[in-house]
Amino acid sequence: MVEKAIYTRLTTDATITAIIGTGDAARCWPVNEAPQNPTDPYLIMQRVGSEPIENLSGGSGLIFAMIQVDAIGYVYLTIKDLADKVRQRLQGFRGTVSSIDIGGIRFLSDRDERIPSPHGREEALVRVSMDFEVQYYV
Repeated sequence: MVEKAIYTRLTTDATITAIIGTGDAARCWPVNEAPQNPTDPYLIMQRVGSEPIENLSGGSGLIFAMIQVDAIGYVYLTIKDLADKVRQRLQGFRGTVSSIDIGGIRFLSDRDERIPSPHGREEALVRVSMDFEVQYYV
């Protein structure tokens, strides 16, 4: 599962964990596991699509997955810094993580937005959404 490899890359980097915490207390979750009212700043990740690569004899074992990582919180500059650290940690990586053979990670795009606070606070949350293409082998 490529998501586990991405999670491991993010939660084992000291510059990221200095912002989101470490170990079981790290504020980084797959989209369906995020708590209702997380402490900010935090990261949410999800696979938004994948494409298995075929060759003439069938499956090649190579998959291109689109992974979205969102950095979310109330302080714009903190979230921009966190997003930059995520991009640096993932962009261009090749190697094996959590038994997943990653052929390469390519940063595709990012976008900033303000979203209403779901936590009852008056100020809006800031979200930086980043898209990565992850090439991995199964």
